[in-house]
Amino acid sequence: ARHGVQVVEDPPPEASSAGDAGPSGAGEGSAAALRRRTTSLAPGREGAEVLFTGVGLRPADLQGLVEACKVQVAAMAPLRTRASITAAELDQIQDAHQLDPLPEGFFYNGTAYVNFMNEASKLHPQIEDFVAEFVSQQNESIERANAEVAVQGAGVTPFAITEVVCV
Repeated sequence: ARHGVQVVEDPPPEASSAGDAGPSGAGEGSAAALRRRTTSLAPGREGAEVLFTGVGLRPADLQGLVEACKVQVAAMAPLRTRASITAAELDQIQDAHQLDPLPEGFFYNGTAYVNFMNEASKLHPQIEDFVAEFVSQQNESIERANAEVAVQGAGVTPFAITEVVCV
């Protein structure tokens, strides 16, 4: 079940020392407390309660404060594909393999790769093999990084704020 946030504002106490509390009981000079109850989303763990006490507290601000304290776990990076290769990366791959041996039937004339039918190309005839190798290497690095992210995230207990009470 998903937990939402419920804000409950209790009416101000009848005996207010300042006498100028607004409708939420958190007016200028009045004391206010915000009680935050959280529910652990991890099985077998109980929720917790955080209590802020102060003057002029605003639930939305404290909500943001608690949310900002959550452990930030990096997102998993998507794996690379041939379509994700940028023009700059393709140029780098081409430059790295420009002088690699050519398959039979090709020669390099100094500006282009030419086949026996006199068709010229600026890219090495085996560029797709080189790109596939590049993508494979990139994906190995990404998978290692994603494994580290998964380990970091495994130790984090997720929680949801289920109730905010202004007293």
